[in-house]
Amino acid sequence: MNSLVEDVNAIDPTDVMHLLELADASPRSVDIIDKLLWFRLLSMRRRLSEALSMRETDSALGATYRIYNALSPTHQARILVSSELCESLIYLSTSYAHRLTTINKDEVENDIALIHAKLLDIVCREQAIVDIENGRHNYFLSSHKTRTFFSPLGDKRAVANATGVWSVQKMPSIGGIVSIDFDSPLAVAHEPRSGVLSQRCLPLSDDEKAAVVTKLQSALENIDATVPTYGLIVRNFVRRIIVRKSYDVSEGESGAERSRFGSEHVPRQPGSIRLLNTHLESMSVESCMETLMHESTHNYLAAWEFSNDMFVLNDPRNRVTSPWSGNQIPNSSFIHAIFVYYICHRLLRAYMENLEDDGERARKHLQERLANFMSGFLIRQDLPELILTEHEIDPTLSFVLRQMQTSMKQIHNRDIYEAVA
Repeated sequence: MNSLVEDVNAIDPTDVMHLLELADASPRSVDIIDKLLWFRLLSMRRRLSEALSMRETDSALGATYRIYNALSPTHQARILVSSELCESLIYLSTSYAHRLTTINKDEVENDIALIHAKLLDIVCREQAIVDIENGRHNYFLSSHKTRTFFSPLGDKRAVANATGVWSVQKMPSIGGIVSIDFDSPLAVAHEPRSGVLSQRCLPLSDDEKAAVVTKLQSALENIDATVPTYGLIVRNFVRRIIVRKSYDVSEGESGAERSRFGSEHVPRQPGSIRLLNTHLESMSVESCMETLMHESTHNYLAAWEFSNDMFVLNDPRNRVTSPWSGNQIPNSSFIHAIFVYYICHRLLRAYMENLEDDGERARKHLQERLANFMSGFLIRQDLPELILTEHEIDPTLSFVLRQMQTSMKQIHNRDIYEAVA
């Protein structure tokens, strides 16, 4: 027992080697995940504390501080892990920096005031939902102008009936913890720079919503059964899946339908991912497995970077030519891609090995995806050497990236040997 405790305590949440252990699903994965999550929670609490340090001179911050401290530790933690809070704190930090350099001070001060109001709104919504669930009066409800609002995590919705009586509805979820968000303000927002939220927003029918939840739940169950550690990564680093519908089959099917799919994670909203047109039948469970794993990997890497620092600095003058797509991408995106393709290959290869004999359609799809994942690792050059930066790359990070490339080449060579043997 003592050796186990010592092993857990030896886990350093700043050590990049632990990210490789997670990618390889090591026996210590559960403890590593716990340590990374705890480290990120403390980082969020520190950032919120810094944001509220000016509460004596700002009434919105003062109210935010009082309401937050009145919440139980569980509900404080729910706020700290919400993507809404993180996004607000990132914007606030950026605005503070702009205040020191900009000539137009008034615009920056207005932005800061709006973010302070947003922080207050976040804690008020969580407190209001707690009060509704416990049958208590809440000031926020009496002043609220609409008849519905969502929790900061997006997993609950408060609704007032025709007589003004409030109730709380639990949103659909997968894995018992990851909420599926079809209708919140975040889900219906328009973001011009987003590949998902820039698309038009069509309402999903109840049947379409049910089909999406069933499909994503099946995908997560397959991940659990294939590589249990990867299922833990999804559950722990993703708490909200935003689903956007932009295409309706009534408009006519076409061969271009596949291009209507999409997914993304946004670093400023950790714990949240976005999916496009998952309701379409041609979006298979196997494709959903890949998408969940792809975006969850981004999220666990982003959680590490958020609590520590960027793996490497990005420089718009120096971008990596991706060996997978041939596109010019930032350094950080390239490092993420190495982890993503390594983990997705590991998952789908293991899944394909256990497919039933009648799974020929799925097998063909998986073989195509595995070949795509493998391709970038097979170049002669070491992947870390492609990173363009004026600063020295962390030697441990270089080792981790090189180790993943070596492992993938060994798998490829073994497959060739077995094919000709």
